[in-house]
Amino acid sequence: MFDKQTLGLPNLKYSIYEGAFSTVLLSSAVSFIVPFAVYLGASALEVGFITAFPALLAAWAQLFSMWLLKKFKTKKWLIIGLVIIQASLFIPIALIPFIFQTNQVLWLILFYTLSLLIGALATPLWNSWMKEIIPSKIIGSYFGFRNSVVGGVSLIFFLIFGFSLKLFEIELAFIFLGIFLTASLSRFIAAIIFTKITEKKNNVFFEKEQNFLEFAKELKNSNFGTFVLYGSLMSFSIALTGPFVSYHLLNNIGLKNDYIMYTLIISSTLVATLISMPYWGKLIDRYGMIKVLKASSFLVALFPLLYILVRIPEGLIFVQFLDGLIFAGFNLALANFVYNVSTQEKIIKYVSYQSVFFGTGTFLGATISGIIQSTNINFWILTNAFFVMCLISFILRYTFYKTLINKVSEVKQVEKIASKKIVFSVITFTPVFEAINETFMPFENGLKKIELSFEERVKLFGKFIDSSAKKLDHGFAETYAEIKKGNKKEKMISGIKRKFKKKKI
Repeated sequence: MFDKQTLGLPNLKYSIYEGAFSTVLLSSAVSFIVPFAVYLGASALEVGFITAFPALLAAWAQLFSMWLLKKFKTKKWLIIGLVIIQASLFIPIALIPFIFQTNQVLWLILFYTLSLLIGALATPLWNSWMKEIIPSKIIGSYFGFRNSVVGGVSLIFFLIFGFSLKLFEIELAFIFLGIFLTASLSRFIAAIIFTKITEKKNNVFFEKEQNFLEFAKELKNSNFGTFVLYGSLMSFSIALTGPFVSYHLLNNIGLKNDYIMYTLIISSTLVATLISMPYWGKLIDRYGMIKVLKASSFLVALFPLLYILVRIPEGLIFVQFLDGLIFAGFNLALANFVYNVSTQEKIIKYVSYQSVFFGTGTFLGATISGIIQSTNINFWILTNAFFVMCLISFILRYTFYKTLINKVSEVKQVEKIASKKIVFSVITFTPVFEAINETFMPFENGLKKIELSFEERVKLFGKFIDSSAKKLDHGFAETYAEIKKGNKKEKMISGIKRKFKKKKI
């Protein structure tokens, strides 16, 4: 179906399988680090530190990814080794309540930091590897689809983990033990799947580039530098509230003893992310990452105000659903713009530099917010420090949006569309309706299917998944065919031009 040079469709499939297993640790289990810390007795400041400090070290650790690659010469086996170490570190995290009688929060910070640090070393290498196997024309659609599959698995395990904390009448320490050991096992399986993905043999890794300090000095003087500056400032603003949503729900809203409601609220974010990712991916491929980033940034800026206005658990389910809908597009564009601006040789450094700035912004935001939220504040409708940080976060997000986003330009040729049209499509829940349409319209006489037995439903769903997989294969095959055809056409044109020049001479 594909030639060896493109590395082919099987690699794209294996990457999705790997992501499905990895997300059990990287998303589902990590979502319970804060509840675990609260269970161990962490304060608001310690919660902020758990969120911020590991992220800071993980970000700066990525600067050493290139050094590791020079030593080991292979991205594939270096990533596999790092993934195995990361999976192993979640075992002592699971055992903290049983083997450490004192300073349990400090031990959690230590092992969790090491886990994120090791995982972060693999991130730039993984991005470089993905750039090898994913055609540039389908980056948005592919990651949109991959993230929706990964999000679906993450949602399932998040619900299982969350309901387990409430439904099983045993000590919570044993539930957390099961959560983190399951996550560790899944990451080990992901390491095995990595062995199935082929690596392109490429010796051109280390061309002379500007170092980190040179890049930092020239931050405002390049398109990518301005993008990184914007992403860093937005990361800082988002970190003023984002890491503390779980703490807010458990303590301010009073869900510490109602993990079912807590799980429903947080899972609504995962549901929205799951169903909207393919929609955002299509928009990115069609209109560009910067246009999507601009539209989603406007909504991201306004979002903290909803936490001030909505304070009942049932209403927060809707708020978190909007969170997933909006941040799906924002995060997809923010994370993948680097694929468009970098070459294969530059991507490892670009991802590392970007991560350092984003991670530092997150660290500073979460640290400052954690200090402020350790104080008692009660002013008008801002009845606690979290609401104060929501207001400050809104002001900063909107300021950075207005002053910087228009200074970043798209690097690919894409169709034009007004940002307000994308904003309107999101607030009218177009991603949701499109997901429903694509899921259920292929079935004829959809309303009649309500009467089907459970076994018939399972068979029908199986047929739908099978047909969807075939469509995906066909779509990737067509894209690869177009890319190959385009490459051949470009070679023919350049050959004719060379011949014409020779004749002219």
